[in-house]
Amino acid sequence: MNDEEYSRRLVQLHAEAAAALTAGETPQDVQRQLRRAEFDLMVDCRLGPNLAAEKREALWQGREAMERERAEIASLWHRGLLNPFALVKAIRRSFGFLVKRSSRILSATEMQALLGEAPELPIDPVNVPKREPQNPASQ
Repeated sequence: MNDEEYSRRLVQLHAEAAAALTAGETPQDVQRQLRRAEFDLMVDCRLGPNLAAEKREALWQGREAMERERAEIASLWHRGLLNPFALVKAIRRSFGFLVKRSSRILSATEMQALLGEAPELPIDPVNVPKREPQNPASQ
């Protein structure tokens, strides 16, 4: 699948998600379905549609674990419980766990196809945007 086809299918997935919301599906269900569809599209594009179902499901479980951790990190950040350096450390740790977990599932060749060259998180803790002040009345 080329980049143009990938982009076209990604736009289609988002249009379908918007239609599902309009039809009354819950935002949480639509978000999870969209994450899964985006994940499957990415795997099909990078690893091919014939990746073993067990590998695909194990990668998905790792992706969902990272999503839960991402939500927790965001919550800690927005509550003022992480400084910029701790935020960057938490993000890097979470990504590192996902890469390590994925490397137990995929061969080195598959990891290269999935991630490309050694993944690097270009996050500079000094340039992390400031938190928006919390409105106590909205909590």
